[in-house]
Amino acid sequence: MSKLHYAKLALAVAAAISAGITYAQEDVSKKDSSYNITTKKIVSNEDPSLKLMEFSKKTIDTMNTETSKEFMRNETVLNVSTFPMKLLQKVSKTNWKPNPSRPIAKRDMACYFEVPSYREPKSYDVNTTPINIEADDVEGKIVGKDEMLVYKGNVIVTQGDKQIISDKAEYSSISKSIKTIGSTLLSAPEYTVTTTDGADYNMEKKTVKFSNSKYVMNGSVYNGTADEFESNDADGTKILKVATLSACPISKQSWHIYSSSIEIDRDSSFGSSWNDVLFLGKVPVFYTPYANFPITNKRRSGLLPIEIGYTSGKGLSYELPIYLNLATNYDATVTPSHDAKRGDYYTLELRDMPFKNLNGLIEGTVYTNDKKYNQTREEEGKSAVKRFLLKIEQNLSLLENDLNVRLDYSKVRNDDYTYLSDISQEDVAITDSSLVQSLSGNYIQDKFDIRAEIRRYQNMFSVYSVSSYKPFALEPQVSLSGYDSYGPFSFRLDTEVTKFTLDKVRDDRSNKLQFLRTHAEPSVQYHIYDGYGTILQIGGRYFITHYDQSDLSELPERYQTRLGYLNHEDSITRSLYHIEAKAKTTLERKILDMRHTQTLEPELKYNYIPYKNQDNIALFDTTSRYDDYYTLFSYRKYAGLDRIANVNAVTAGFTTRILDPHDKEKFRFSIAQAFNFEDNKVKLYQTQNLRNEPHTPIEASMDAQPVEQIRFHIASQYDPDKDVLRNFNTTINFKNQDNLTLGTSYRYYRLGNYHVSKLTPVDVRQIGFDMSVPLSHDYKIFGAVYRDLEQKYNIDKKIGIKYEDCCFAISLLYESYMAMDWKNLVHNQDKFFGIQFEFKGLYTVKAKGISDPNGTGTHYLPSLDLTNLNQ
Repeated sequence: MSKLHYAKLALAVAAAISAGITYAQEDVSKKDSSYNITTKKIVSNEDPSLKLMEFSKKTIDTMNTETSKEFMRNETVLNVSTFPMKLLQKVSKTNWKPNPSRPIAKRDMACYFEVPSYREPKSYDVNTTPINIEADDVEGKIVGKDEMLVYKGNVIVTQGDKQIISDKAEYSSISKSIKTIGSTLLSAPEYTVTTTDGADYNMEKKTVKFSNSKYVMNGSVYNGTADEFESNDADGTKILKVATLSACPISKQSWHIYSSSIEIDRDSSFGSSWNDVLFLGKVPVFYTPYANFPITNKRRSGLLPIEIGYTSGKGLSYELPIYLNLATNYDATVTPSHDAKRGDYYTLELRDMPFKNLNGLIEGTVYTNDKKYNQTREEEGKSAVKRFLLKIEQNLSLLENDLNVRLDYSKVRNDDYTYLSDISQEDVAITDSSLVQSLSGNYIQDKFDIRAEIRRYQNMFSVYSVSSYKPFALEPQVSLSGYDSYGPFSFRLDTEVTKFTLDKVRDDRSNKLQFLRTHAEPSVQYHIYDGYGTILQIGGRYFITHYDQSDLSELPERYQTRLGYLNHEDSITRSLYHIEAKAKTTLERKILDMRHTQTLEPELKYNYIPYKNQDNIALFDTTSRYDDYYTLFSYRKYAGLDRIANVNAVTAGFTTRILDPHDKEKFRFSIAQAFNFEDNKVKLYQTQNLRNEPHTPIEASMDAQPVEQIRFHIASQYDPDKDVLRNFNTTINFKNQDNLTLGTSYRYYRLGNYHVSKLTPVDVRQIGFDMSVPLSHDYKIFGAVYRDLEQKYNIDKKIGIKYEDCCFAISLLYESYMAMDWKNLVHNQDKFFGIQFEFKGLYTVKAKGISDPNGTGTHYLPSLDLTNLNQ
């Protein structure tokens, strides 16, 4: 092909583009036959100003509707940055997507409104996928042996899911490259790169190079600069020379990391960098010659956020967690730590998933020399020892998750009875001051389920303690439940077989004690009417329970009072029946502006169980129960099977709610009371004095949200026969749109506590206050205090101040909480000071010993909103 022909061809292309015709260059030269570049000019006759005015009017109208205002108050609808973006999503039906590996935190969304949306990368062959070029104008020219096409105005080069956008670009037949001139933007699904110096896209090597560039990780906080940026689509690598990285907004970078070179491989989950320097402002504060960092959610061994705290009068405490990625289905965290009061300790958490349906956790904590504990032992003439706790959790699911098996095992050194009271250990199952060691399984089907469990305990008190009692082990407990329905009838059968065991409790007895309980409970319900918010039904059940308890004679006499039996019998069979009738309806009416709805929900239930003397049955797993609105409708007066109280009572309850136009609850009030036709004659313990009263206490609760900012909760139990308020609690919470939160709470429980020194029953009367006050957009102060008004001591105090912007956060914290000295029967105070520092997206130094370093939760009482509206 001659040069003259090339010139004619270029002129023809230019003429075709100017005429609005798409022209395909099929054969630039014999060597270029594999490249097919399509260019076209898009002409629009629409007036963009009219389209903008139409969209603006639509947006304003949408913003002013009540539905839009209600939508904007709902923080759970969309996790996006700004108010207009939410509206845009509703109008245009598009979604701004965060980066799945490094998303922008909700609080910081407004700082990153300019960050492009993350897109899922497409899979395509860079060698065969065509390259398309769009431009307002194109012309052909020949420079020596180089035949060139020059594109001008709104140039868009597209291949697959990537675009290069510029005002001018040149295609060269010799270099087989497209070079942009001036401001250029590379838009990829996961990142966006910009420069004012143009870019060079080599179509043969599949590389694009930028100089003096800025980059943003789409949908993420990460951004930076690079003197040289090269992306290679052929092998999926990216190389940045003389580069910076920051998680701060582009306009305000309080910190950044400088690297002489960064390499990222598409086929690897981690990138590498060399000669890294952390800058705070313009001041270098840390250097490392090499770093390896994650670019996906995949795990990598390394140092996790450390925790540092200071205990008043004791010294510094810290934790240095080290994460170990052992395999795809195993990882671990090793944490060397130091406690100011107790010395060095080490924690290991091993997470395992040997195969798909089995996963779990093995956790161990070892105190090499607990200074405080061993000092007490030395005073008692005992040698120093190491302290440890082992915890194992394993979960197995089989048969399409119908069969689930769980192991929950916890253990400390055999004679370390005060480990749990001395050391706060998270997620440890405790029953009756004993560690649980349990293996259980559940098999669930449509009409039946089976459960089996073997459970033992490690007693956290002396074997021969005269003031403590061991719980019974289950070796095993097997239960079967079946259920079905036929027409208006529903049937259920609950069965259980339990073998209770108890290790030796006397010095002259070494054998294990064994007891057997077999229970069956068939029941039937007849649904007379069930529809339109109204329920009317009657039913009944039958209890039959058999006990083999001959080994009660082996127990010390003190156990007789603890287990509630009068005179033991070797074998007992107890049979009882229960009859019930229930009626409930829901009525509605429109109130206020005729857009709010009020419900009226009366409920009535009758329960009858005849009396049977059960004084000769031991209490294996039965205890008293706390009454509230819902338990008043139950036929069970005790929790467990070893006592079934006689019942002949009608329970009446009433609930009313107010719903707003969006059917959200704004007010709820419930009240209930049971009327007894005969006295309860079944004692839990023989020393118990039964309250034979014609009425149960009145249970009442109220939850309300009179305005958007205020929520309150009140619950009480009042005994009208004795004119006594048994318990009362209330909370009031305020929160406005500026994140100002204020809360107060009060709790009263009649004779629900013990005097600290006299150990006599006293009332619980506790008051609490919590607050979080934004001093500005970046500063807030928060704290809480809880005090026992009856015994006049502070339970917990906490105060903190926090600075947070889009780049980093720092908190100064102080907390003081009650620590009981059981030896001297006095209340002491443990005091902690802490600082928490966070480089967002990089690293965090946590405050050790401070509960909830970012909020109003305290050591004993987490931050709670007891109002259960819409929950």
